Amino acid sequence: MRAFRELIRIRNILTSFTEFTDDDLALDPQRFEDFKSKYLDIHDRVKSNQDELDHKASIIDEVDFELELIRRDNINVAYILALLASIADGGDDEDARHEAESKKKAILDMLGSEARLRSKRELIEEFVASYLPHLSDGEGTKEAFWEYWSRKRSEAFDKICEDEDLDSERFADLIEAYQFSDKEPLTDELMTVVNTPPGILERKKVAKRIVLRMVDYIETFEENMGDLEAA
Repeated sequence: MRAFRELIRIRNILTSFTEFTDDDLALDPQRFEDFKSKYLDIHDRVKSNQDELDHKASIIDEVDFELELIRRDNINVAYILALLASIADGGDDEDARHEAESKKKAILDMLGSEARLRSKRELIEEFVASYLPHLSDGEGTKEAFWEYWSRKRSEAFDKICEDEDLDSERFADLIEAYQFSDKEPLTDELMTVVNTPPGILERKKVAKRIVLRMVDYIETFEENMGDLEAA
């Protein structure tokens, strides 16, 4: 079972690369699905007999958590937050702390392999390292994360406006328009949000830099977030 779980993790990492196909694995796709089916069957069978287990330190919770990592159709910030909240709800005895560290490592490994979350990785890792150890329940984790994320988003927005000398309200409108149309603003549009527009020779250079920072901001703080309230 552990060997197959490792194979799942390896496959999840590889799928973040566009060049990857299932043919790259020594295990053909059908055999992989057969093993996964057996993995789930074992989980269900052992789970149903959990009350009969005579040892305290069971692997059931670990398996449950691994099953969550297999379901990768909706990997977004809300999904990661739900997993982090489950760690905070795990208790504070020695076994719970050991399990929490194992789960935390699994989350960070998945975060590192998920291309859609690459721009958010550093922020989430900072939250895990600096905030999660001090949180004792899932609801508190969600609230703390939302406050943390909102503060970081506001700081990033203000930093762009300060560095590029932008009118914050007009820049916010420009971001909203870009998200709605998915079309990069023209140079002339960008110059309307700059408090002191540059000379003719510098306009395109400045516009390109602002667009790059705007796109990075949106990718980091707006895209692939999921429903944080339902996390």
